[in-house]
Amino acid sequence: MVIWLIVCGILGMGMSGWAQSLMTTKEYLEQGVQRYQTGDFDRAIQLLGIAIARGFEQKTDLLRAHLYLALSYIAYQRSKEAETVFKRAIQIDPTFRLDPAKYPAKAVALVNKVRGQLVSELTIQTTPPDVEVWFDEERVGRSDVASGRFVLRDILTGKYSVRLLKRYFQEEILSVEVEPGERNRLEVILQRRLVTLRVNTQPAGGQIAVDGEAVGRAPVEIERPLGEAFQMQVSLKYYRAQRIPVRLEENGIMLGDREIPIVGSMVPVSIALERVPPGTIEVTSNPSEARVFLDEILKGQTPIRLESVLAGPHLLRLQLDGFDEVEQEIEVMSDEEVRLEWTLGTQLHITAYPESTSIFLNGELIGNTPLTTPPLPNGQYVVQLVSPGFLPVAGRIDLSGRKSLDMPFRLLPKAGTVWVHSEPSGALVRLDDELQGKTPLLIHRVPSGAHTLELSKVGYITRKLQISVESKEILWKTVSLKPFIESSR
Repeated sequence: MVIWLIVCGILGMGMSGWAQSLMTTKEYLEQGVQRYQTGDFDRAIQLLGIAIARGFEQKTDLLRAHLYLALSYIAYQRSKEAETVFKRAIQIDPTFRLDPAKYPAKAVALVNKVRGQLVSELTIQTTPPDVEVWFDEERVGRSDVASGRFVLRDILTGKYSVRLLKRYFQEEILSVEVEPGERNRLEVILQRRLVTLRVNTQPAGGQIAVDGEAVGRAPVEIERPLGEAFQMQVSLKYYRAQRIPVRLEENGIMLGDREIPIVGSMVPVSIALERVPPGTIEVTSNPSEARVFLDEILKGQTPIRLESVLAGPHLLRLQLDGFDEVEQEIEVMSDEEVRLEWTLGTQLHITAYPESTSIFLNGELIGNTPLTTPPLPNGQYVVQLVSPGFLPVAGRIDLSGRKSLDMPFRLLPKAGTVWVHSEPSGALVRLDDELQGKTPLLIHRVPSGAHTLELSKVGYITRKLQISVESKEILWKTVSLKPFIESSR
């Protein structure tokens, strides 16, 4: 405003219109400078004011006009007007300074005073270093690659916008007020740009690890900073394990040699898992020709070998008419064979005393003890054991739901009773050379058949007799003993 008042005053003092129209702005400047140098300060003020009012294409010319206008005011002892002109010059170019060796001390001091009021510097400290710095939408450089320090010098006081950019980091836009002095400092810690990988596997449930550290089972989210590179491990039982190099770039991630774009801060990652090689199942049964079902699909009859079975859990089921159905969950491993031997129905393990006892099953002779039968279909059976000299035994059994059955037997011999009396009594009785007691004597459970009965008494002749015992009968036997005296006569 002061400059415009000065200009208006100059115009009022009068230069002829035709003279003004003949001079260029540059000529006004040069004429004003010349007038200052010759000591015509009043005329210099008029000419330089007109030049400033008309404007310049080059900033250097505009600053030169301000300089000599302010010097002219100082020469006139008009310090206030000179200070105003210097302020305008510094506002045009904050680097504006005067060389003490070339200009009057009063002018130098006045410029320094104005600079102290209008010009300052801003130190920006960035973490990390080497950050691109924008000041009021103008790129001004980068912070130091080692220290992260950046100094903006010769800036006017006031409010500014500072924008900081670095690859892989979040952009920071800050408002800062630069105040007079040299202690304006801005410390900024840039945050890494994070990206989230939403990892899924086909099939789901793959175990995910990053650089060997378990993260979880898919689907799972992994948050990592841009610019990072790591190894992602993917594993799932019955599938081939994978190691995938991952690089997180600004526009997308590299998953091995596959690029996936970043949508916002999320990257969907789908990993198809490959099954390990299959295995084999070999199934036999006793009896054979049982129908074999694998995962409810009929595969054939036993014995059977199932090739190229996917590694993993399976359900195997066998059916045979007349026998209980059997099933089992099995695990097939890659390149390995599972062998299954199944016994259908029930096996009887029959033992008996005495050995070599004949066994009849439902009236049909099947062999002698000890005997293990082949697997028998479900149902009821009659088991009978017969041995000469022994009482037969028989029983009814139900084999439904049984796998095996132990059947021990002890046959009782066919036997009768022998009652022995002697004259005189008190004779020792032996049956088949085995002492039984003294007469009168009742001998129980004597096996049926022929036996040798022996009676002896001191002073009497020993008697041996052949007897025959009938099953469940009592044999009455009275034996007279002769003394040795009678025998000698």
